[in-house]
This record gives sequence, structure tokens and C-alpha cells, in this order.
Amino acid sequence: MELATLLKNIFLGDDSSGSARDFAKVKRRSEGTFFTLDLDGVDNQLLQYLIWPMNTFHLIARIFDTHDIYQRIVSIENEVGYLQQLRTGNHAKNWSETLLNAKENNKIEISPRFYGLLYSLFSSSKTQVQIEELLSNLEYLSLLFELYIVSDECACRIQNEVYSKSSILISRYVETLATKKSRRVISLSQCNRSNGVIQFKTNTPQTGISLNSLSHDLAYVKPGVEIAAIVGNSIKQEILSHYNVLILPWPLEIKDVFFKQDNRPTLQMEHEFGFFSYENHHRITHQMIIYAIEFSEILLDLVVLPECAVNSNNKNELLNELREYFSEKDIIPPVIIFGIFGDGDSVETYGENSLELLYCDRLNNQYVGENQKKHHRWALDAAQLKNYGLDNVLSLSNVKWWESCSIGARKLISYRDERIHICPLICEDLARQDPIAPVVRALGPDLVIALLLDGPQIEKRWSGRYASALVDEPGCSVLSVSAYGMTQRSTNGSVFEPSSNVALWRDTQTVKELKLEVGKIGILLNLKFEEQRQWSADGRGQNKNRLFYSSHESVGDISELSKLEREYRDTQP
Repeated sequence: MELATLLKNIFLGDDSSGSARDFAKVKRRSEGTFFTLDLDGVDNQLLQYLIWPMNTFHLIARIFDTHDIYQRIVSIENEVGYLQQLRTGNHAKNWSETLLNAKENNKIEISPRFYGLLYSLFSSSKTQVQIEELLSNLEYLSLLFELYIVSDECACRIQNEVYSKSSILISRYVETLATKKSRRVISLSQCNRSNGVIQFKTNTPQTGISLNSLSHDLAYVKPGVEIAAIVGNSIKQEILSHYNVLILPWPLEIKDVFFKQDNRPTLQMEHEFGFFSYENHHRITHQMIIYAIEFSEILLDLVVLPECAVNSNNKNELLNELREYFSEKDIIPPVIIFGIFGDGDSVETYGENSLELLYCDRLNNQYVGENQKKHHRWALDAAQLKNYGLDNVLSLSNVKWWESCSIGARKLISYRDERIHICPLICEDLARQDPIAPVVRALGPDLVIALLLDGPQIEKRWSGRYASALVDEPGCSVLSVSAYGMTQRSTNGSVFEPSSNVALWRDTQTVKELKLEVGKIGILLNLKFEEQRQWSADGRGQNKNRLFYSSHESVGDISELSKLEREYRDTQP
């Protein structure tokens, strides 16, 4: 394929009218100083796309990935001089400053040296050549890589302005990216999403050679999974290096009646297979959550409850009551993540298993929720039925009991604020590689939260093993949280003592099993940010804040929580 054809297809679409060669060209200029470029000029059709760094990054990432060429970058001989050019060119600095300081939404000041780089790569003499032939030229490949990492660095410099709308030119591009309904930026690139999406990333893999390991700030994510990139306002902590998490492993008791056979799903399977549903009969109210927050006596950044903690019928009421509480207190709310369960919306349907992330949206300053469905059903076999004491509820004669939950479109929440980047997962999604794990590795968040309805959270069990993979690459910290009531049931028919290890923390320095003390209702986990230098696969360093364990303690009084639960029940008809 000619480079011109790819450029037209990726930016305009393969069904757009007009000649690819007329669109895909950068004309020679002779100016020796900064000059003004009219982005709406008829001769600058391609440049209006290339001047947005996320577009340029997306284009080159697509080329590197499609042609399996990125691994050659670390093999380029240094006599080409591309690393020296990057250290002396100031391309990213000049590029970002002109985007930030633009006075009009269609004009940009551009340096002749940076324009020369674009011309070297996208002149007519280059765009009319087959891509494979261009990539076989080491000098062309090194220039292409130079533009790739300059785009990455430029994006880092303008990152805080993307959602602030303070720059008129940046706002022009963001307006074209935001969806009309939600005003959310699904991809930071204008490229057709059939070619993947671009989002900000946090950690750079420190092992292996991959496309992810060649950029520090932007991630190229292949199509197949929707990324809900949401941006919040963080708590204004006095000690910015600390991050406080409240873990509420509720319900504290799980009875047999919470599980039952479900005959609604119409999926045709052999008779050895069945479906089960789960319902937490202990209503979790806003008063209970508020009690736990106030008892902590510290500004909380994050509150986490396990999988299937809250009934879907109650989540809107919970959101509204919490919003009112934080508004009365006149504080920025913490992020709150909790699991959702529900019956489904008809007789012949699956139930719901999802998570809800509550946060203060930076764009509209409202406390809102974002939902993410589970991607893999839980399958209970005979060994697990015995382990959790469910063999008197679900027959051991069945090979497997599948969780009766709907599996919707694949979606991953990527939450960011001024301090942290979080991606939450539900149970099996932590263990399964497809489709979510590659997306998590590409985004490289500070923290992965895994909501579980599982046994004790100890290092040697499955959650600890799979967490270690994300800690190793791309370097995330991982917190898995299960319900105390479920860890108490995990006894293998009373062979083992019930466990109180309701959460497991893992980072690159520490593995910590978090035990809920008797009579307590939650765990206050204190984390700390430390600056560390990360390196791209080709040896470019960047300082990044990493999240590490500091301390933890059990909090709350179970008698007070029980009192609140009784008071709620007494008010119900």
C-alpha cells in the first residue's frame, strides 16, 4: 500500500472522495524562521491532522504494529544520529508551546526545523512510495521514530490542558473528539477507531520489547474493547505523597440463601451444566458507608467494596444520598468503587454483575457514576462447592454451575485525576488474558482494583499469582478485595479455619495480606507515592510517581454497623 493511501484511509476513511495523493502531501517551504500555518488552507489538508500529536502518534503506531517493525528501533545503529537529534531539536517543547499559546483555532506557529521533519516523512516523493519500501530505509525509519516519540512527549506536555479548554486550538481538536451524548473522549486521536484508539498511559513496561515499551505517555490500544476514559477531581490532600484507601469487605456474613439455582437463562447446554444466581440480602446503605468514612477520621481518596455488594435497584439512591452528603460537607468526594448485582430486566434473561465507579467529573463538577460489566462468568465446580459449603445448595452432580450474569460489550474504565490512574476489574477479569489484560498493560495504570467474591486473599492463591503479572509488566500496583462473609465460608467443609484475609496488596516492593481484625468493619490502607525513573526500551528515561504500601489498620465497630442496618430495616414497610 502507498503511504498516501494509508494516510487518506486512516484520517478520512477509505470511502471518502478525492485523490489520496492530493490529500497526503506536505509541501516544501523555504522560510528560515517560525511561520504561521493556516490549518484550514487548501494545501494543508494533511497538516491539520499531523499537527495534533495524538493523530501523529496513532498513525505511526499503526504502521509499526501492522508491519511488525517496532522491534527494529532498538537495533538501529547510532551512526544514524536520531538520539542526538532528539536531545538538541526541542521539537516537543516548541510544538506544545505553539499549541498552548495559539490565539486562533486555525492558526499555529511552527518552527522550520520541525516542519522539515514533517516534510522529510510526508513529501509527495515519500507518500507515493509503498510503505514496506519506506520502512526498509533505516534513515526513514529513524525519522519516523523521532516523530513518534516527539508526538508522545508533546502529548505529555499538553495533557493537563486537554480537559481544561483553556487553549483555543487544543479545544478545537478536543471538540472533534468528544462524543455528542456523553462529551467523553473515547480516543485522543481523530483516526478512525477501526484502527484502534489512543489514550494517556502511566507506566512504561520495564521488561521485554513491545510497542508499549517505546512510549512513556501515550498508549495505542487495538480495537475490540471500549475504553471509558474519565477524568475526576482529586481530594486536596495536605500530604500529596500519601494516598488513603478505605476497604469495606461487605457483607460481613454470607448465608446459604444468598446462592440459588437459576433456571431463567435459555442458553442450550448439556444437562451436566447449570446456572446459579447470587444476592446479598444485607442492604448496604449510604449511612453505613458514611459511618465508615467518618470513623476513619482522615481524608479518603478511595473507598472500595467487593464484587456483588450493592443491588442494582439501589445504586442510584446510594449515589444521590452520597452526593448530598459530600455537598453538605463541601468537600470533593473520594472515588468509590463497588460491585453491583441484579436480577435482569425480564423473565428469560441473565442477571447483572458489574461495578460502579463514583467520582467527581472534572468537566461538569458533578458527582456521577460509571458502570463496567463483568467479562467472564464465574464457574463453580464440585471442589469449589465443597470449599464454600454450597454443596447443599447446588448439586455436586453438575460438572459446573455457571454464574447467571449477562456478558455485554467489552469495556474498561480508565479513571484519572491529578494524582492517580486507576483501572478496576471484576474477579475473573483479573485472571483471563483476553480481552482486557492487553488493554490494561497498554494503559499501565498506577493501580488495578480487583473486586472479588472469593476466598481469603493470600499471596499463594490465584489472585496473588495473576496480580504479579501486572506488577511485573507494566508495573501496576494491584489491590484485590473480597467480602469477609465469603472468606469465612472458604473452609473446605470445615477442614480449614475461616480466614480474615479480605484483601491483598501487591506492588514492585511489597506483598501484603490485609487481615480484618475481630469486631472491625473495614481496613484503612495508607499508600505513598515515590518518584522513580522509568526507561523506554530504547533507553529514554522519564521520572514517574509510583504507588507503594505504607501501612494499614482495621477500623470501625461492628456493633455500630449492625445498629445502622437494624435501623434501616425498622423503617421499611
